[in-house]
Amino acid sequence: ASVAQPDSWIPDASRADLKVLNFTITPDSLVPDTPPPPATPICNTLTPVVFSWTVKNVGTESATEFTIGLWKTPYRGGTGPFLLSREGGLSMGAELYYEETVPNLLAGKSHTGSFTLLADPEWCKNNPTGDTYWSVYPDIDVQILEAVEQNWVPAIPISV
Repeated sequence: ASVAQPDSWIPDASRADLKVLNFTITPDSLVPDTPPPPATPICNTLTPVVFSWTVKNVGTESATEFTIGLWKTPYRGGTGPFLLSREGGLSMGAELYYEETVPNLLAGKSHTGSFTLLADPEWCKNNPTGDTYWSVYPDIDVQILEAVEQNWVPAIPISV
């Protein structure tokens, strides 16, 4: 027996294709390097954390409106990679912290965005790895028919 795949499963270079080129978090640690004695390092929850990303349309066609999502991923997944569409992210227990709608992106062009968030005390609780993992994913609502739909993305940690 066999199952035929629809044409949309075959990569087509004549489509838009959204890729995360760069994703950074500043600062990458919420724990002071050397607290004054006799204190021990604690999670600084009043720190503004800046999440920045660049998404590029590496396809040959323009992308119409799409939504980029910033996710806090479950620590059990570590650095991934993950397929973080809205449905995929929520089903794995990821938390969507920020959404940005991009009206369009021409072929070969990039879009850079950022979001600032105060560190949350919950990031420091019940986390056996000592890290909180974050990821950014283009097209969380799967609005764009891309050359490659399976654009898995890694997560990066903030040390807490």
